[in-house]
Amino acid sequence: MATRRFMRQHGGFGEWCSVLSRELVPMNTSRFTLIASSAPALMLLSASQAAVIANQPYGQTYAITSQHMPDVLANSAQAYDDFSLDTTTDLSALTIYGVENGHPGYNISVVMQITSSVGIAAPVLFTTTGTQVGENLVFDLTGMQLVAGHYWLSAFVVRPILTGGGQWFWGESTTTNGEPAMWQNPGNGYGLGSTPILASQFSNGGSAYDMAFILKGTAAPAPGALALLGAAGLLGSRRRRC
Repeated sequence: MATRRFMRQHGGFGEWCSVLSRELVPMNTSRFTLIASSAPALMLLSASQAAVIANQPYGQTYAITSQHMPDVLANSAQAYDDFSLDTTTDLSALTIYGVENGHPGYNISVVMQITSSVGIAAPVLFTTTGTQVGENLVFDLTGMQLVAGHYWLSAFVVRPILTGGGQWFWGESTTTNGEPAMWQNPGNGYGLGSTPILASQFSNGGSAYDMAFILKGTAAPAPGALALLGAAGLLGSRRRRC
């Protein structure tokens, strides 16, 4: 199938790389973790009614590997795409559209990250684990709030490849919103360098594109509105005491 066109990795698996200078897989025991809790961009609040923030459907004939491979570190790679928020927003849900060419039962973890710039060297603002449902990766983001700004999103599976796990690929979208999708293979197992490149350079060698995902959330109430709600609650409680 066309979606598997590049799944035979360029030049094979390459040589085993030396131990990477940075741990690729954030291992968390909680449902989600704030990596930089002091960053002004991040606050934790409850999400309310969800609306679509970004909708980039899977509709291309390509997908790109986004997987950490504990048994072949040189071929571990991540894909990235960006999104922007015009106002402080409570996030609620994220679905990453994928293409499966292996066995999800071998997944060690399913991970998403949000950063303010692209690449594994960028500070991770937020990370959480999710589940694989069919070919897609699904994340519950309830309780996360981001202020207005520009962000990068990455998602990947942690799965060995040589022992029967195979590969998972992030699907490409027909949209071209914001910045083009990026991809990084820090161990250079594919021979395209270790720094971030356009995802299209790896998958199809053609025009830039977006990654396929849908992100949901809703605009957060303004601080003044929250204060009014709090005052109303206090007045209500006083009436009940009379």
